Amino acid sequence: MREPTVSMMLDHVRAIHRAVTGGEAPDGAEHADPGVHPTASAVAGRFAELESLVRSIPALAERVPPFSFTPPADIIAVEREIIVELGVPGADVHNVHAELIGDSVLVSGVRVRDAGEARVWLHAELPCGPFSRRVQLPLPASGAPRIEVDRGVVRIRLAKRPKSSLPQA
Repeated sequence: MREPTVSMMLDHVRAIHRAVTGGEAPDGAEHADPGVHPTASAVAGRFAELESLVRSIPALAERVPPFSFTPPADIIAVEREIIVELGVPGADVHNVHAELIGDSVLVSGVRVRDAGEARVWLHAELPCGPFSRRVQLPLPASGAPRIEVDRGVVRIRLAKRPKSSLPQA
């Protein structure tokens, strides 16, 4: 498991602890067994259980932002391009990846929280953490996707294959 992902998971656990107790989470080092290192899948599984538990308790779900998410998408066709727009507030172009896979585009990345003082959310809906969205393209595309980020919109531009006409409304 990559270090940035583990760091984001720990930040999320701290946010949950603050929402439940109002205070900072203990370090946890005193509970760790120095000879035992859990597997990445074990850590991911336990984290998923914790996230699921938080989402099942309305008072907590309201105060802890979702960790991972599937952003909403629009697909737009213009003369020479197919444009996929995803709503990812606070996204940074360096944290977004896009890959053309057959007749779909896979967009993934991470929305990182501002690294600042500890926060206690009073209400939280904007997700932080990893995101992913696979979008089925209505027209054939080719070439490498170009990624832009502007005011909370991740825009993926794909060249339409020659002889691809716009669908009729």
